[in-house]
Amino acid sequence: DKARANRLSEEQIAKKKAAAVSAHLAEAKLELKFRGRENAVKKREAALADEERRLRRLAAQVEDEKERLEMLREENERIREDARAIKDDAEKLNVQLRAKEAKLKEDTKLLNRREIKVDEKELMIAETESSQRSRRKVHERMVDQRADSVAHLQAEVERIAKSYEETKAQVAAREQQLQSLTR
Repeated sequence: DKARANRLSEEQIAKKKAAAVSAHLAEAKLELKFRGRENAVKKREAALADEERRLRRLAAQVEDEKERLEMLREENERIREDARAIKDDAEKLNVQLRAKEAKLKEDTKLLNRREIKVDEKELMIAETESSQRSRRKVHERMVDQRADSVAHLQAEVERIAKSYEETKAQVAAREQQLQSLTR
């Protein structure tokens, strides 16, 4: 009986030990499973933190791009205003240029009429002079006056032409500036 009791007792002890080992193994499995889940959660939290940082960087970049876009819009508006001002200046200069051209034509006509009248008067005077010598003197005087008149006319024409070229150059510069701004 005693041996049987010892055997039963050993079996019970062995069963208890096996149960304890089994329980310990189950507990270790649960702990490993929990640690695995905990590690997975930590990895997921780290990934989420990385994603959050990435999204914050993207949001900052979007804000920077919005500011840059607004600055570009403002710059574009300034360029448009400058282009309008240049276009207005070019139109004004074109009007001035046309006015100067018209005045130059009118002045040339007036000077031509004056020369014709002077020539006619000189010829009439020359015809009334009796001697050849007086005609020669009148002719020389007429030539001198005409030379003076021509020199005066040439100076006036050169002055007006110079003004015309300056105005034309200003118009061309303004138009070129306008074209470069509108590109």
